[in-house]
Amino acid sequence: MTGRPKELGAPLSAGDGFAAAREPDGSSAPFTPPEHRGRIFALLCVGIFCGQSGLSIIYPFFPKEAALKGVNLEVLGWMFSIFELAVLIFTPLAMRAVVIMRVKPVLVLGNVVGGVGNIVFGLCWYLDAGLEFTLIAFVMRIIAGIAFAMSSTTSFSLLPCLFGENVSSANGNLEAVNGIAMILGPIVGSLFFSLGGGSNRLGFVLPFLALGILELAFGLANLVLLPPLPLPPDSHPSLRSFSWKAIVPVGVCIVTGINLGLLGPTLEPHLSQAPLSYSIPMVGWVFGGCSAVYAAFTPIAGALDDYMAGRSAVAMMAFGCLTSGVGYGMLSPIPWTSYGRHLELTPFLCWTGCAFLGMGCSFSLIPVYKNILKYAHHEEAQERELATAALFTMAMSAGSFVGPPLGGILSNHFGVRVAYALSAVSLIILGVVLAVLSALPTFQRQQDGARAALVTPSIA
Repeated sequence: MTGRPKELGAPLSAGDGFAAAREPDGSSAPFTPPEHRGRIFALLCVGIFCGQSGLSIIYPFFPKEAALKGVNLEVLGWMFSIFELAVLIFTPLAMRAVVIMRVKPVLVLGNVVGGVGNIVFGLCWYLDAGLEFTLIAFVMRIIAGIAFAMSSTTSFSLLPCLFGENVSSANGNLEAVNGIAMILGPIVGSLFFSLGGGSNRLGFVLPFLALGILELAFGLANLVLLPPLPLPPDSHPSLRSFSWKAIVPVGVCIVTGINLGLLGPTLEPHLSQAPLSYSIPMVGWVFGGCSAVYAAFTPIAGALDDYMAGRSAVAMMAFGCLTSGVGYGMLSPIPWTSYGRHLELTPFLCWTGCAFLGMGCSFSLIPVYKNILKYAHHEEAQERELATAALFTMAMSAGSFVGPPLGGILSNHFGVRVAYALSAVSLIILGVVLAVLSALPTFQRQQDGARAALVTPSIA
C-alpha cells in the first residue's frame, strides 16, 4: 500500500515498525524506535499530568463551594459529567483536526484552551450565586473537555509508533503519571484552597489560576521542544472498522468509567459525615491514597499485558473488575448485619477499599487500549492508531459522563452508601462475565488473529 511521502525529519510512524514489520521469510522484524522518543514521551506525560490535574484538583473543595453558590448534588453531578460529554462529542472532531492540522498544533492548541479555561473557571467565583454561576461553570467544564479531547486523542495515537508492541507498558507509564496527577491534584487543590483563604477569599480562585498558568507554560514548552512528529493518515479514519469483539474492552472501559465517575461528587459528602467526619484536606488525602495505589500498579499491569502479548487481557480485566467491586463494597460498606451489629464505615475499610479500587482500576483499564488496537481492521497503521486512540478516549468518557449524575441521583434518593453498594455489585457481576469470556477459545483465536492482522505490511 502506498501513502503520502514522509515529512522530512519526521520520526518513523507505526507503519515502519509496529504495523509494518515483516521480513521476506514472513517473520516479524524487530521494532525500531523513532528518534527523540524519550523527549516526545516525556512531553506527553507532562500533558497527561496537566489534563488529569485539571480534573482532580477540584474534588476536595468544589462540592462544598458549589453548594454555597446554590448548586445541589444532582446538578453538581451533571457539572462533573458535562466535561466527559464534551470529551465524548469532541473526540471525533479532534481526530479530524489531527488529520487536517497534524499532531503538534493540536497538542499545543489543547494546552492553550485548557489553560485559559481553567483561569476563567477560577474567576467564576465572583459571579452571583444561582443560575449565573451554574451556567458559566457548565460552559467552562465543556471548554476543559474540548481541551482534554485534543490532548488525549493525540497522545494515545502516538504510543504505537513510539513503542511498537509494548503499547501496554507505555500506556501503563502514562497512567502512572495520570495516577500521580490524581494524587497531587486533590492535595494541591486543598493546599491552594487553604492558602487562598478558603471560601471567604481566594480559596476557589487560586487552584484554577495556578493550574491555568501551568498549562499555558506547558503549551509554550510543547511549541518549542516537540520535534517533528509522525504524519497523520491521509483521510479521516472510520470508527466502524473494528471487530465486533472490541465491544468487550470498550464495555469494560464504559462500566469502569461509570463506577469511577461516582467518586467525584459523592466521596466528599460520604466521608465528611459521621462516622468518619473527615475534613476537606483529609478527603484530599483519601483521593491521593487511591491514586497512589493506581499509579503503583499501572506499570505492573502494562508490563504483564505486554509479557503475555495481550493473550490474557480479558482475564486481567476480570481480575480488575472483581477487585474494584470489593473496594467499593468496603468503601460503602455493603449493608451487612452480623450477630445483631450493622457493618459501619471505619478508617480501615475506607483506606483499604480505596486501595482495592486503585489496584482494580489499573488491571481493568490498562489492557483495554492494546486490546482495542488489536481488533482494529483499518488498512493503514496511522488510521488504526488514531481510530483506536479516539475510541478508547470516547469509551472512557462515555462511562465517566454517566457516572457523576448517576451518583448524584442515587445519592439524593437512596444515599451514597447504596450508590457504592450498587457499584460493587455491578463490578463483581462484570468481573464474573469477563472471567467466563476469557476461558472461551473464540476470544483467544480472535486475539491471535488480530495480532497477525496488526503486523500486515503498510509501506509509506
